[in-house]
Amino acid sequence: MLEFKQDYKGNQIEIIVDNAKTHTTKAYSLLEFAKGIGHRCPVEQIEYVDDNGVAKVIDCYFKQGAYKDQSKGLVELAKELGVQLPAKAKLDEIRKLLSKHPAFQN
Repeated sequence: MLEFKQDYKGNQIEIIVDNAKTHTTKAYSLLEFAKGIGHRCPVEQIEYVDDNGVAKVIDCYFKQGAYKDQSKGLVELAKELGVQLPAKAKLDEIRKLLSKHPAFQN
């Protein structure tokens, strides 16, 4: 812009900065997650913005306890996200319920 200094002299310039996160957002699908503990999980963490606009991070692997370093699975993730699952829910049902949660709307 310095080369146009004289051309824009006396004009007010507004600079708009976009705070997009697309360069850091990881895309994943519910189809990539297993139902139970210790099975496939495509990411270490899920980052999302809740309904109140607050950034949240949920770990997909246990950090301590009997299952340390194992993936949590969709059932455990649902519990941590506060999603109520019916008793003996099938994998497709769990995916359908979680697809409505902000954590999985990427």
